Amino acid sequence: MLTQPQLAQLASSLPIPAFVLTRSGRCVQAFGCDSHYSGFYPAPSITAIFSPNKAPWLLTQIDHALASGKPHQVEFALSEHDWQQSRPRHSSWWQGHLSPLNFQVDGEAAVLWLSHDVTHYHQQALRWANYGEVDLVSHLYSQRRMNKELAAHFSLFHRHHIPCSLVMFELDYFNQLRQQCGETTEACVVSTVGNVCLSDLRQEDQAFRYQQNSFVILLPHTETEQAWALIDRLRKDIHQRLLSLDLPQACTSISGGLSQFADDDQRSQDLLNRASQGLAAAKALGCNRICVEQLH
Repeated sequence: MLTQPQLAQLASSLPIPAFVLTRSGRCVQAFGCDSHYSGFYPAPSITAIFSPNKAPWLLTQIDHALASGKPHQVEFALSEHDWQQSRPRHSSWWQGHLSPLNFQVDGEAAVLWLSHDVTHYHQQALRWANYGEVDLVSHLYSQRRMNKELAAHFSLFHRHHIPCSLVMFELDYFNQLRQQCGETTEACVVSTVGNVCLSDLRQEDQAFRYQQNSFVILLPHTETEQAWALIDRLRKDIHQRLLSLDLPQACTSISGGLSQFADDDQRSQDLLNRASQGLAAAKALGCNRICVEQLH
């Protein structure tokens, strides 16, 4: 049988912080690794440490464990707005394991709350979830995500006649850029184009890296006449940004094709094909321009 000092030493050696919390949220005791400096440390009480928006939810979890009489597990986020006192600005994610105690503490029912920081695992899970839908070089959505969004807007157009324009553009003389400047410069150029798209486009617009040297932008609720003005401004901004890089002059511009959904489109791919035809026309006319592929 362990002695009382041995039990206390054992509890203080827990690899994650643990707290004895009463039904009212009062922290009676803290145990475990760095418990007094843990990101989740509810002493002297939950209501004194956490904001009026967060504290009631945490107290509800204690009530749930006590009412069920069984261990209860929760996962939750803590941001700077969840504290009453100044805390680090970054958000964190926590896993709480609540076990109801079969005795009262100072006349109140209580739980043992083990607190596990799972921020790293949560961030990794989000990163992996985004890998299939975000291009890692341009930071734009991937072709996989584009196919989903294009199909959704195609459905909206045919059901509710909501217009949507699409532009497909490419960097001019991309093969020359790769041969003369190498893969590192190529990645820098693609990243620069992605950054300009993200900063220039409206909140409702969506930009995608379609292929190695192709980009697509969806402009919902927009006819081609309005879309052309937006995209031509983007073309000029990309040109100015690429001019600031050490590139061959011919490799600092883009060419694109622009179109919109039509009543006789049978599938979303029809719009993509028209934009591709407009892109080919822009290339044939000497590059560095956006051509509108008219509906027939």
